[in-house]
Amino acid sequence: MKRTEDFRLTEIIWHEAGFRPTKMTNYFEKELNKSLKIKNYGNVFDFLFFAFIIQLPIQIVHQEKKRLSRKQRKAVFYAKVDYEKFVRANDREAFLMLCETFLTQLKEMCKRKDKDFDWNKLYADAETLIKKFENEEFVFS
Repeated sequence: MKRTEDFRLTEIIWHEAGFRPTKMTNYFEKELNKSLKIKNYGNVFDFLFFAFIIQLPIQIVHQEKKRLSRKQRKAVFYAKVDYEKFVRANDREAFLMLCETFLTQLKEMCKRKDKDFDWNKLYADAETLIKKFENEEFVFS
């Protein structure tokens, strides 16, 4: 089945983190796609792919990276989440950590001078969406 969502989220997790991160990214992806449309920010990309790396600090197989491909019409991000903090955090705190990691990556993209894609507007809209989560309680266990 071909995925067609504007925002596609996944996670690379160390087994001790369990399935909780998967439930969180699925929820976050659903909310992003319900609220935001990539075409509202420019006509460069068809989708944004984001992978949260939740692994022990000694693991170096998966590293942070960003790859923007106008030819393939996608923006790809791999971003690390503090493993120790994530595992100790309750569901709400852990979910907000993922949201903050997402926002941090978008904020870095705001420094770019892309005339065809409005990273600042995407960041602002994502930040507004995430602020709605701050007072919610989540159960992902």
